[in-house]
Amino acid sequence: MPAADPQPLFYGIGATDKNYTPWQSPDFQKEISRLNWGMVNTPVAAARTPSPLMQAATHTSSQITRATKRIELTGLVIFLGVFMLGNSLLPRTPDIIHGWADLFWTAGALFTALRCFVTARRQTGNEARAWRLFGLACMTWFGGMLVWDYQELVLGRYTPFPSWPDLGYYLFAVLFGAGLVQYRGGGPRVPVTLLELSQFGIFLCCIALVHLVIFATPLQARESTPLLVASALAYPVLYMALLIHGVATLWLRLRGPTRRALGIVVTGIAVHALTNSLYAYALLGRTYEAGNYLDSAWLFGFALIYWGAVQYPDMSTRQDAASEQDVTPPLARLVPVASISVTILVILAFRQNLQPIVYAQMFLPMILLMACIALREWAGNTLEAHQAAAVRRSEAQLRQIFSISPVMTTITRRHDGMFVDVNDAYLETTGYRRDELLGRSSTQLGMWKQPQDRQRMIDQLQAKGSIRGFDQQIRTKSGEIREVLASFAPILIEDEECLLGAALDITARERTAAEMRKLARALEQTADIVMITDRVGRIE
Repeated sequence: MPAADPQPLFYGIGATDKNYTPWQSPDFQKEISRLNWGMVNTPVAAARTPSPLMQAATHTSSQITRATKRIELTGLVIFLGVFMLGNSLLPRTPDIIHGWADLFWTAGALFTALRCFVTARRQTGNEARAWRLFGLACMTWFGGMLVWDYQELVLGRYTPFPSWPDLGYYLFAVLFGAGLVQYRGGGPRVPVTLLELSQFGIFLCCIALVHLVIFATPLQARESTPLLVASALAYPVLYMALLIHGVATLWLRLRGPTRRALGIVVTGIAVHALTNSLYAYALLGRTYEAGNYLDSAWLFGFALIYWGAVQYPDMSTRQDAASEQDVTPPLARLVPVASISVTILVILAFRQNLQPIVYAQMFLPMILLMACIALREWAGNTLEAHQAAAVRRSEAQLRQIFSISPVMTTITRRHDGMFVDVNDAYLETTGYRRDELLGRSSTQLGMWKQPQDRQRMIDQLQAKGSIRGFDQQIRTKSGEIREVLASFAPILIEDEECLLGAALDITARERTAAEMRKLARALEQTADIVMITDRVGRIE
């Protein structure tokens, strides 16, 4: 099967290495299957036009969904409005103001958790697990609020800190982060998980260092126990890390209809992160009390998460949910680098706050940061090794398929028609050795019997992009003419345009057809009666 000669319509970078292997091409596996085994990428059946009854049902369902969303949005607005109105009008006595805030915080966490679980039931796979974790995160906040309510409303201990409810609020950030991890792309499970864990650890350490440096003076202004300092700083560290992780997931990984809905959720996380950071600083100064401006902010954050769950599209309404999330651009590796860079800039900007006691406080986060960086490098290298091994296995499999295929298969450079690789079937049919073909073109070897066939093939490639069922005659090394039925398709191999060709030797079939036509003509022209029987005398 001759390859195309240089023509002005082909453009590409030529490869001069005769040992060049094309198996890394992303197009190769698809095209060799399609050409060798006659697989045609055409629809099995045309899509049916929905009946009027089904169209009406779909329209009605869509109207109901929109109406339900409007009702839920109205409920959210009323919920927030009633809380803020009561916060402004109710008497400022401790029992009333604490009870009012506790009621709405508890209800807000519970309603949001239930809505996340409803959204999870409408998803499958990783997305269902993600929303179940989101719902579980809200339930841990709800559990913390129940203990908080008991301590404030029953025991009369207002603003209990540090205490057991804080664990529920910390777990909210941890479980939400675990839910966001579910949106990662495909790959080996253990290395990817370690990579995510190490990057999350880098975020945590960087945020801890930033807060220690910026708020070194407030932390030293009063006598604070280590438990109080650690409990207060846990809020900004966990929630800022969750925010960065959420933004990275949203920006670098998500595409399609889910991105907008999850963007609303990440906005709610941002509100929680800012509110909890301000809450921590107020706790260190012993200035927080119910009725604070932060009270409404927590509810607003839950309202955004709730609305994001409402807006999240059902799996049934999306045609290709897998392709929209399996996107992990190389920029993902720059996020930890950016975090470390910002941390260094903050330390330099607030270097006047660096005192011996601050260095002592920064020691543990620095050790953890170096450990996370080392873990990230190890996980990245392990992932790359797994991917390289998978590529090598795929390359060996494709090489074996290419080699043992009974179909004559070639790979040629598109711009000059030079052979890049050929399989054994092609060598057996043409009589050439591999070294006689690689690095040379079919024109140089005189393999085209009819020069116009070459131009006809080029014209069809230019018009259609690929060719199927192209009849041609080739000349073997011995000079014998063979009839072949060929197909050609363009593929990209390491940024070089090539042609993948597959052909069937139909010489015997054509000869048989010619003999049958000759016999048919003879039978038509004879004046005698002719009867054809099989070996046992049955008339055929």
